[in-house]
Amino acid sequence: MTDLPAGWRTLTPHDIADASRQALVIGPFGSDLKTVDYQPEGVPLVFVRDIRGGDFSNPRTFVSPEKAEELKAHHAMPGDVLITKMGNPPGDAAVYNGAGPAVITADCIRLRPALGFDARYIAYAMHSPNVKAQISAITSGVAHQKVSLDRFRHKVKIPVPPFSEQKRIVEVLEEHLSRLDAGVEYLDAAKRRSERFRVALNHRLFARYASFLKPLSSVVVIENGQTPRGITDRLTDTPTDDVVPFFKVGDMNSGDGRNMAASRYFVRRVDAGSFGISVRSAGSVLIPKRGGAIATNKKRILTTEAAYDLNTMGLRPKEPLSVDYLWRWFQGVDLGRIADGSSVPQINAKQVKSLSIPVICREKQDRLVAELDDLDGSANRLLAAVASGQKQASSLRRALFAAAFAGRLTGATSEAEQIEETAAGAVETKIPEGVQF
Repeated sequence: MTDLPAGWRTLTPHDIADASRQALVIGPFGSDLKTVDYQPEGVPLVFVRDIRGGDFSNPRTFVSPEKAEELKAHHAMPGDVLITKMGNPPGDAAVYNGAGPAVITADCIRLRPALGFDARYIAYAMHSPNVKAQISAITSGVAHQKVSLDRFRHKVKIPVPPFSEQKRIVEVLEEHLSRLDAGVEYLDAAKRRSERFRVALNHRLFARYASFLKPLSSVVVIENGQTPRGITDRLTDTPTDDVVPFFKVGDMNSGDGRNMAASRYFVRRVDAGSFGISVRSAGSVLIPKRGGAIATNKKRILTTEAAYDLNTMGLRPKEPLSVDYLWRWFQGVDLGRIADGSSVPQINAKQVKSLSIPVICREKQDRLVAELDDLDGSANRLLAAVASGQKQASSLRRALFAAAFAGRLTGATSEAEQIEETAAGAVETKIPEGVQF
């Protein structure tokens, strides 16, 4: 942090905290605050999720006033800066703006700034690329990343201008961020509209043939996957001439959203035979049949000879259904709605028998699939444009914070105007031609 403007200093959180002994603290440990202390009303508790959301107006968990008094050293008051000490990564920050006192929990840090420091400036500074990099450097742990209070207190260096400049930077930064956030919301809304567009279009086109409905079970063959005991030890990640892919339900997460992609595992044909595993030919639609994967609502076409695990169900179309038509129809089926209501959701033959599909001639199937493919392509172009806009917005946000905390956002140069111009360009994502909502 060199080349700061005149009058700026680099200060640690310890330097910024007021002189009281408890100006910089973490939440209570262990037996000081247990889940049995939680109440449906009283004094609110602040968790990591609240700091990340930056909204303290609707607390969900409380402690009694008596318990809150015991934990007075861990109170958050309006105007305090709250920072996450655990997360992936830690270091998110927000100014506490609740209606009254709250109690921070164990994975939170409370910084009470001394006079001469704008709490909003300090919270925003925690999100600047330079400070985030410093926090990352003092973070420990793999599964649970965390930063110690002592390291945070003394190792993090924050660029701080005079108080009047802090306020000015906050005002300009918030003005730019409000415009950027509006643009990001536009992009998010466009993405949501695109997803609704896909579903509505699918239902509308298949509804043309509602008079041709037949039970799904009459036009498909169910081919369940298998994971016999001991087979996991015989799988390999090396493709050779004598193996076939062995798809696991998690493999549906990769690929183009339509076809099963490359498998992570393979099984030798001789092992498949000795373990009684059926090797299925290409041309079926795979769906998750058990567990949380059902909620992902993914459906994939098996395009190669393969085996798959017991958490996967294959549906092989009979004549006259084509696999592409079957897959397209399945895009309008919410797997979560048809799964049984047990603690571990499942889809079995019973659920398949409850479904009906329009059975039409192959020529009409092909036309419907082509129509949906064409319109789906337009929606995909929109999503690509949205993703590009979101990437630009993310880059711009980093640039805004980098400029703000290097003293370039409110100086005599035109950098603020340049950033604003970039913001406008980043969020002007046009809906591609042919997409209508």
